[in-house]
Amino acid sequence: MILIETIMTSSKTKITVCTPVTNAEDRIESLYSCLQAQTYKNFEWILVSDARDTSPLESLQADFPITVLTKKFNGQHVAINTAVKSASGEFFTVLQADAEPQPEAFARLLESWNSIPPQERPYFASVACVVSLPDGSLDGSRFPASPFDSNSIETGTHYGISGRKWGLMLTESLREQPYPVFTGETFVPEELVLNRIGRNRLTRYLNEPLITLPPQEDKPARVRRWAESPKASALFYNELSEQRIPLAHRIRASAQYVRFSMHAGVIPDNIYTQANKKLITFFMLWPGLVLYKRDEKLLNAG
Repeated sequence: MILIETIMTSSKTKITVCTPVTNAEDRIESLYSCLQAQTYKNFEWILVSDARDTSPLESLQADFPITVLTKKFNGQHVAINTAVKSASGEFFTVLQADAEPQPEAFARLLESWNSIPPQERPYFASVACVVSLPDGSLDGSRFPASPFDSNSIETGTHYGISGRKWGLMLTESLREQPYPVFTGETFVPEELVLNRIGRNRLTRYLNEPLITLPPQEDKPARVRRWAESPKASALFYNELSEQRIPLAHRIRASAQYVRFSMHAGVIPDNIYTQANKKLITFFMLWPGLVLYKRDEKLLNAG
């Protein structure tokens, strides 16, 4: 661990910013400039790097604390778990090297959090906003209102909200619900942890695009990423299938659970016995197999 700069403040750090760095030192300057431009300054920046040479990161100077943690990169979820352990901020957020938060992003999200009546805040874990793309369009859809109080489970299944969202999460929530780690797998769906937290806590959502992110990867790349970490993917859908969601979503989640369990080499008998919704899963064994075979064809063609 290399502590680049520590600035003593009289108050507790409000926000911890985590950036996983994998051979992206040449791109870090853009995000660095965006953080320098933030109108709210009480935050720290933790960079989790697997680079042998961290000198480009060590050379950064700022009016906020910057810490570099060296960790073998086994996926973003591992980097997040590592940063959460060292975080001193009340809130935690992840910013990739190619993210461009607006100068007022932190200030606006905290303002939204403070708008929640104090007696209601124990029921909330985060604040989040919609995301814009480089061409100015919105990534996905807006919420029915702004602010809008819900969770990551209901927004997609009950309200049909699509697209990426970004914001601040209480650091303590991530300490209580760290990302699971599977040997040999480098991906865990962000929604898996968000859904676990969302069972008991709400998120206040805003229809304000306070950040710009690059377009998402194409379908073959997404399928490959999920299929190459099948245990995490299957776990996500198995847990989703038992949530209080419409039946159609439970059916789809069960089929996806079967699909990725097959990618993990789990035999049908064990897929059934390990399912949270056994009856639905029994009827989804064949559709799940079809999805798995379709993946194999797509991945082999690539």
